[in-house]
Amino acid sequence: MSNVKNISQKPIKFLIVDSDKARQDILKKIIMQSQSTGVTFSYKVANSCRDGLEKLTSYNPDVIILDFDLEASELICAKIRTSKRKKYTPLLVISQNESPKNVVTAFDFGIDDFCSKVNLDVEMRSRISSAIRIKKMQRAILEDNLKLRQENRRLKLLTNIDELTGLSNMRYFKKRLAQEFSRAQRYEIDISLLMIDLDSFKNVNDSSNHLVGSHVLAEVGRLIESTLRRHDVGARFGGDEYVIILTQTNAAGALAVSKRLLNLISETVYKFEDVIARVTPSIGYSSYSPGSGKYKTGNDLLKCADENLYRSKNSGRACISGEGEISKPIRDYSDVKNRRIINEPESSESSETPKDPKKAS
Repeated sequence: MSNVKNISQKPIKFLIVDSDKARQDILKKIIMQSQSTGVTFSYKVANSCRDGLEKLTSYNPDVIILDFDLEASELICAKIRTSKRKKYTPLLVISQNESPKNVVTAFDFGIDDFCSKVNLDVEMRSRISSAIRIKKMQRAILEDNLKLRQENRRLKLLTNIDELTGLSNMRYFKKRLAQEFSRAQRYEIDISLLMIDLDSFKNVNDSSNHLVGSHVLAEVGRLIESTLRRHDVGARFGGDEYVIILTQTNAAGALAVSKRLLNLISETVYKFEDVIARVTPSIGYSSYSPGSGKYKTGNDLLKCADENLYRSKNSGRACISGEGEISKPIRDYSDVKNRRIINEPESSESSETPKDPKKAS
């Protein structure tokens, strides 16, 4: 919302293109006397159209007051109306020649208002007030549009995110899986998929409460997020299962990430109020390589990772399965209990200082 606030706080910038010093002073005085609540003004002066063209770019004014009698004044009109400016810039002109032909010519060049030099002090006040109203309306519309875009981005993000873990939800995951698998086939690059299930997670909920279980699920989600690269996708698959798309990653890379996650999740202590929980994951992965012909769709890749996950579950806790092999954990996690530990003695192995999952990576 800071960008929205900055719009309303910016001064309205005037550019005066006039070679006459006396008229410059009159115009500057009118501008500064037009100060209204919540709006400030600033101005710069150009003594020629050439100088005005330069300041049009460097100063980026909100309102321009132009002496139409100056040589090459039409160039400034053309520059303003033909350039791809992000904002509409009111163009007010003053002239000694009040003939209908000159007035029509000025409007044909795209001006917004015409003012005689004879009654400049009186006439220009109303013109400037009108230009200020236009700019305030433009800014109000722009602020509303920015707020709407920000809210749309927020809502779009919410529709793609699992509220508990902060990872992607299944809707977004399925969409990205189809996209990334299609991209891997088209450009002949590797892609891998990891499925993660927390071992005996039911024990955490049964021995404590679902608040502890929810805390563990959320923290594991943050641990997974901390290991991902920018273009990878981590999602909550449902319950205590997670899935990860590893773009441009072969089987060896998938195994390396699996080992890293297994150790990270298993070694972290999850503390919620007076409860400390420990969990281990089982992981299954699958990998697509160009030309292998093993998988036709992203769902085939997902099905294989799911089957490998069940192989890990059936082979004991904290295992990794994929590409025809089962990897036992690098470290012995037989001491990790999927249960709550309340008020353990300081000397107990389970009461070590809990790791902050956000810093665990």
